[in-house]
Amino acid sequence: MNARYWQRGETLDYTAEEAVANGQVVSLGNRIGVAGNDIAEGATGALHVTGVYIMDKKASEKITMGAPVYYDAAADEITATEKGNVPAGYAAATAEASDAIVLVNIGDPDGAPAVHNSLALKGEDGKVYDITVATGGTLKATERT
Repeated sequence: MNARYWQRGETLDYTAEEAVANGQVVSLGNRIGVAGNDIAEGATGALHVTGVYIMDKKASEKITMGAPVYYDAAADEITATEKGNVPAGYAAATAEASDAIVLVNIGDPDGAPAVHNSLALKGEDGKVYDITVATGGTLKATERT
């Protein structure tokens, strides 16, 4: 396979299935993006997939800096609740329960989904290991073959 450079990746070309307003959060299934401009239905525009954004937060939730956060599309807000919501990234600052907003870092410098259910690491032996978290928080390393 021959790969050719396309773009940096902080902003992606996004074709809107329905009209999107500048600054609107867009769910991409396993992550989110933020529209960089108004995008008409069927048109292509800029979708930011990295950076820190001010976003509405679920009322009464305290979210600590570094905690994973999720986009609740039905409520159009950020929450600490994973179940049924889209990974959005992590809190770039602590938001108190009384705060209406939270700073969210939606990107990952490696371009991977903002919230990982697994991780690959290279050991000192040069081998690559897949790291997963089992129930209860136990880490498991499996050598890639």
